[in-house]
Amino acid sequence: MGKIRVGVIRPNELIGIYAWYDANEFFSLSAGTQISTWTDKSGNGFNLNWENYNSQPNKSTKQIGPNGYSILSGAGVYKTSGMTMGANQPITFFNVYKANNINNAVFGTPQDATLFGLIIGTTVTRVFYGSAGNVVNTGDTTNYHQMTTVVSTSSTQRVLRYDRNNIIVTANNNNTITDLWLNTRPVGFGGNGSNNHCEIIIYNRALSLQEIGQIEKYLKFKWLL
Repeated sequence: MGKIRVGVIRPNELIGIYAWYDANEFFSLSAGTQISTWTDKSGNGFNLNWENYNSQPNKSTKQIGPNGYSILSGAGVYKTSGMTMGANQPITFFNVYKANNINNAVFGTPQDATLFGLIIGTTVTRVFYGSAGNVVNTGDTTNYHQMTTVVSTSSTQRVLRYDRNNIIVTANNNNTITDLWLNTRPVGFGGNGSNNHCEIIIYNRALSLQEIGQIEKYLKFKWLL
């Protein structure tokens, strides 16, 4: 198993961690084991639980990913319960993943204007939806990706690549966040995504660029990005 480098900050060392999902929690399970729950390591209890949704009865499985760490792989749909953040709430979101098929979706909602309307929804650029014309192509089935999203005000959304300097999309978000759905597409797009999920970290505030760099460094070394 790979190791985190000395001196690299861990996500819960920063104030405001809201939810944290690390697929390496499955390291003791055999490859191919079906996963029912992805535990929230933040301590807030927003576990991702498997849902038999949209004709996707299969659960994702534990597999081995970059650096020898465990990943959650497949098209299983998972949902939190009780996760709510008001409209215009500042947020910082980190995600490490690799798509298993083209025209994929990493996150979505059965209801268009709920959680991560700021990331994938009907009124903003579909950053994590890999259809033609999107800024980010999640249909890349070869490479693992890291995305950082910062919403610092009600009128500013910044989505940055790893180097933290290249702002690739801006959009408004006024949606209330009500639960995270993993591997779903919004209403009207059909089907579900299939992904290798490594790690998801959410803060309930806008992190500074210095703090963003600390978390991206942690993810870079851990997942060999």
